[in-house]
Amino acid sequence: MSILAEEWSSQTQLPLAFQSTHTQGAKQTEDHSDSRLVAAEGSALSLLNAKGTENSPVQPRIGVGAVILNERNEVLLVWRNRQPEQYTWSIPGGKVDPYESIETTVIREIKEEVDLDIVIDKLLCTAETIRPEQQEHWISVLYSTRVIGGIARNREEGGAIGEIGWFPLDDLPSPLASFAVPGLEAAKKLHLYSED
Repeated sequence: MSILAEEWSSQTQLPLAFQSTHTQGAKQTEDHSDSRLVAAEGSALSLLNAKGTENSPVQPRIGVGAVILNERNEVLLVWRNRQPEQYTWSIPGGKVDPYESIETTVIREIKEEVDLDIVIDKLLCTAETIRPEQQEHWISVLYSTRVIGGIARNREEGGAIGEIGWFPLDDLPSPLASFAVPGLEAAKKLHLYSED
């Protein structure tokens, strides 16, 4: 059972009883063993089998992002040339590959995109982006990180990233990628307001 389903059940006070019906030739069978319930926005329910198939081809994807600050409280942002959230400023990051831990992903993605070696300081937050009209559902895990080596440079020039730059945490450019905003706000609270 997914955590999301447990949260939905707790909030709605409805049971998680469900059944999955599969058609095998002309015979229908009920099978509860390889199914999981997923609650979506608006209390709509979907039944997914173990392969993640449903009426819709969309499955949630997991991504990561890193809020990287320098000694002047400037954050490294990248201009996104590709979807999702094309033509926005964002924190660097990317998608989790199969069998890769989230922490390994963020370290790998930052090296691949901006050529920095980092360590993770703190989990800032998670962000969820749901766009049914674009068949997108992303869950992003956002970290506060520290540079331990390298000089920031765009390793994907002409590709996914148009340009990179350091921006004051209290004066960010726009438009910002929606998934990055919660991480940037959490970083402001952590780094700017804690200094007062």
